[in-house]
Amino acid sequence: FPDYGGMLQYVNWTTGSGDVDDFYSNSECKTLYKRFVGRVLNRRNSLTGVQYKDDPTIMAWELANEARYTSRPGGIAMRNWVREMSRHIKNIDRNHLVTTGSEGFFGEGNLRSANPAPLYDEVGVVSELQHRVNNIDYISAHIWPTQWIPEGNLRQGRRFAAQWIRAQARLGIALEKPVVFGEFGYQPDENPRRNFYTTVYDVIYTLASQGHPVAGSNFWMLASPNYPDYGKYSHLLTVRFLLTA
Repeated sequence: FPDYGGMLQYVNWTTGSGDVDDFYSNSECKTLYKRFVGRVLNRRNSLTGVQYKDDPTIMAWELANEARYTSRPGGIAMRNWVREMSRHIKNIDRNHLVTTGSEGFFGEGNLRSANPAPLYDEVGVVSELQHRVNNIDYISAHIWPTQWIPEGNLRQGRRFAAQWIRAQARLGIALEKPVVFGEFGYQPDENPRRNFYTTVYDVIYTLASQGHPVAGSNFWMLASPNYPDYGKYSHLLTVRFLLTA
């Protein structure tokens, strides 16, 4: 996302084209990204003295957040970038898991029918290809029905989420890798959100209890009342709760 610089900033520093897809193909962009990754992995925690690449409190590294490569919809170009960058991370850090940070859209076979709309067949994200890369340790997927199916209602959002989770689990079985739903959320708050969360967790727990490779989930997001509620997805905590939890 450009709000924090992101991929577009790398493009502005190099080609100046304004086309974010240059991030994945331009050699200068890739060199700058690798340099940034190296600085992060080798950084030493100022409090513990432990380098991030050796820190046992870190679970995993994501290559990027919800990366898309719209000018190359087939998924091969994105897969090649994932392969190159995950190899770079593993060459520096063999202690941590690595994943894509992908939304998890499909592009092959019958799993493609689980995508929220045909639009998402053509954004350059083919989860089957990205997560087949050897240095990717687990499958990343997100669940955002109010963004992906904006005309849908709560019932449609819950039905989509259940189908989406099951499809990701099938991919996990096929690739023999665990699945983590790194983000999910629903608008509006109160009862609709609680009902949506119930569906998500019921399906995840059921699949996990049956031995499917569904390994984790993170709702978006837990925040202080003083933190901006971007997208109106936050669960706000009071200071009293923070102090007593």
